[in-house]
Amino acid sequence: MKTCLTLGLLGLLCGIALGLLQLWFALFAPAVFAKLIITLGVLSAVLLLVWYFVREHRQDQANRDGQRLN
Repeated sequence: MKTCLTLGLLGLLCGIALGLLQLWFALFAPAVFAKLIITLGVLSAVLLLVWYFVREHRQDQANRDGQRLN
């Protein structure tokens, strides 16, 4: 879980840095910049899905083992 949080924060910071660099220095062509931002968005969505399924799997295992009974 901490890994997903770290990777998500790193991706967010990369997106912010790319946006600021593009704003001030225009390092990339508009099409390339759009592709980079879209790629970061898709990776964030995949990371979110993986985190959600891992969390649900762990909770399900805890419920089946009898560790958490509500």
